[in-house]
Amino acid sequence: MATEVPVTEYRANLRHWHARVLSGEEIVVTENGNATVKVTSATTESLFDRWEREGRLRRPTRRRPTSEELPRIRAEGFDSTAWLEENR
Repeated sequence: MATEVPVTEYRANLRHWHARVLSGEEIVVTENGNATVKVTSATTESLFDRWEREGRLRRPTRRRPTSEELPRIRAEGFDSTAWLEENR
């Protein structure tokens, strides 16, 4: 969740707010109660990294197998050509 700051407060304490942005916080600058600017760090972590830090996402602990690594499953007693002919 971003911190909302009136534009006058943001301008008066620019260094303070930039320090907070550099620490990873998002600042939304408001004018007359309406959000006008969202300030984030240029070195901000990726969206997935942020979601993981906030507990919204858990990364997989192992990689998914490729289709070549998965066992092939064969259906016995099923003739697809006969089924296709019956269902045309």
